[in-house]
Amino acid sequence: MIQILDVGSAGGNEDMIKSYLGEDVEWKITRLDINPIVKPDIVHDITQPLPEQYRGQFDIVFCSHMLEHMTRKEVFPAMRHLISGVKNHGEVYIIVPSLEWCAQQIIEHKDGLAVQGLIFGGERQDNEWDLHKSGWTLNALRRMMEICGMIIKRAFQSSIQVSVDGGHFPAVQNVCIGARVDEINPPKEDGETVEPKPERKSILVEN
Repeated sequence: MIQILDVGSAGGNEDMIKSYLGEDVEWKITRLDINPIVKPDIVHDITQPLPEQYRGQFDIVFCSHMLEHMTRKEVFPAMRHLISGVKNHGEVYIIVPSLEWCAQQIIEHKDGLAVQGLIFGGERQDNEWDLHKSGWTLNALRRMMEICGMIIKRAFQSSIQVSVDGGHFPAVQNVCIGARVDEINPPKEDGETVEPKPERKSILVEN
């Protein structure tokens, strides 16, 4: 059985996880969120180290549309803590709004509620958890994960529906899947500086 840590999932990402892993895969999902109102299995701020009992316990850490809610200063420690949750050779899925898609829509004078929602936040801008504080192109996302020690397995874009002001609009998201490989990049201890290493290689990149 595949053990999955779903981080920042609010109500859960089961349908999205199924779309990536397939119908026939047996898994157990543990939900982690900073907001106790959504009743996660673990209430935790991922900018802080994972509790010891959860480190290295999961085959997959799944993080969909959460990084954009962090400042860029918060992203690097959060990414290190996400990586700490997976076993050696486990995978981290990071999914964020596509900043380059937003830019292209603006250039083509097609910017509207979908672009506003992807850049600044979606349905509930009066909710502190729904505001966006950073933006990511696919290249920037891939590079950030490499700097944090991941070996990139896939990097691609996919379609999504954005909910803004009661409407639903087509948009694009960036998806990057990285592997933790301790033999190549030993995990950093808390407090260590994350430095780029030129030997990190991307296995497959889809544009």
